[in-house]
Amino acid sequence: MSEKPATTLLFFYGTLMHPHVLYSVICDTSKATHPSTFPHVKAALPGFIRHPVRNKPYPAMVPSTEHRVHGIVTDTESLSFATGISGSRIVELLDRFEGVQYRRVTVGFEVMEESGESADGNDDKAENALFREKLLAGGEMHTAAAYEWTAGVDALEVGEGNWSYEEFVRTRLSGYLDDEAETVDPRT
Repeated sequence: MSEKPATTLLFFYGTLMHPHVLYSVICDTSKATHPSTFPHVKAALPGFIRHPVRNKPYPAMVPSTEHRVHGIVTDTESLSFATGISGSRIVELLDRFEGVQYRRVTVGFEVMEESGESADGNDDKAENALFREKLLAGGEMHTAAAYEWTAGVDALEVGEGNWSYEEFVRTRLSGYLDDEAETVDPRT
């Protein structure tokens, strides 16, 4: 009997919260063939703040004891099931996508109450409820991998407003996917 591979929880707080962006990073297929959802829960990460990156459509997360970053948590097991790509390969592809400006860190997070509709339609209620139940069955303390900005605050729009996922989906998503298709090849 073979052992089930370990799953990694992943905390996303920016463009990777959108299914088409996430699947574009971990798959080598067109966005038309991506699933439109993935199991996730809303989560908050204490001890960090999210800022827009200057002249970019994506944010950065940096330590800040007085703040918290809201995002979502999913896991490599669910993404592997949807894509057929191993969990370790998914993490490798995410590391490559984030590049040298970010580093993967282990962070503690809080599961948030679900409320309202998602800006992107990534809200399969039954799938998310099952994922939430599985996650909460593991106890109160949770950790996940997240990507922390390491390229310095000079590249961030500090104090100029918070990066908004809803605004990204509304105004920048389409162009972002087109730009990423030209610059990111997850097969390499």
